[in-house]
Amino acid sequence: MMADPMTDAYDVPAGGTSSSHEGQEPSGEEGLTFAFPHGILGFPSSKEFTLAAAELPGFYWLQTSNPGPLAFLLVDPFRLLEDFSVDLPDTELIHLQTNHAPEVGVMAIVTLPTSSNAAPTANLQGIVAFNFNKRIGRQVIIQDSPYGTRWPLDLERLRLAS
Repeated sequence: MMADPMTDAYDVPAGGTSSSHEGQEPSGEEGLTFAFPHGILGFPSSKEFTLAAAELPGFYWLQTSNPGPLAFLLVDPFRLLEDFSVDLPDTELIHLQTNHAPEVGVMAIVTLPTSSNAAPTANLQGIVAFNFNKRIGRQVIIQDSPYGTRWPLDLERLRLAS
């Protein structure tokens, strides 16, 4: 089984129970809490989220209960694409209260399909960046991203990689 670099590097606790994605607030042992001063696109009033590892390595739950239950499934984009890279502009690093890019981890929001014959996709253009040292997060839109907002997930490849 391959180690999960995000979980190992930043000690993200596992929290992949069915209740994790139903908006129930996890205990401090089930995840890391991050401030999102600007919220997430479409949810500007949600300012605090908990990040917990999901059951499948490389996947995570980002959830909040304030102002109401809300959860996003995230995936480590480096597991999707061997050559994935992203250069965060200095202005984004400032919002994340760092000038040292290695302090920042990035993940992509997963969109689950509405029909059984469609594949889930990952938004590799509107990534979620985390400063794990300061526990600050921010959704960042990469203007010139070659990847786009609906990158198909190859779940079989991800399962084999874990």
